[in-house]
Amino acid sequence: MTKDFKLVREHQGWDAECLKDLNIPKQWKNVSYPNDECPSFQFNGFQIFIAEKDNDLRGDLKDFPRFYVIHAIYYGEGYVYRDFNNFHDVVDYVNHNYGSWIHKNS
Repeated sequence: MTKDFKLVREHQGWDAECLKDLNIPKQWKNVSYPNDECPSFQFNGFQIFIAEKDNDLRGDLKDFPRFYVIHAIYYGEGYVYRDFNNFHDVVDYVNHNYGSWIHKNS
């Protein structure tokens, strides 16, 4: 885990330990917000959310898969594009697709 996760953790509602078992790609930008229930990263037009590994620690997210991906332009609108249980599938998906081709209608 990189140093910036430890610095950001002080202002987050999530625990940096939930990233401990993952090798977050260096190209992913940490875009977590203080009111988020889990950390999130942007890459290739997507925003990737990562919940706690342990379902019992996920709070409101306990009935959802650990990883979910949205088109970044839809952040805050409750729109989930894809969800995953396997981190390798997430990395493969965002590496081979581009999320910002969708245009948001006003």
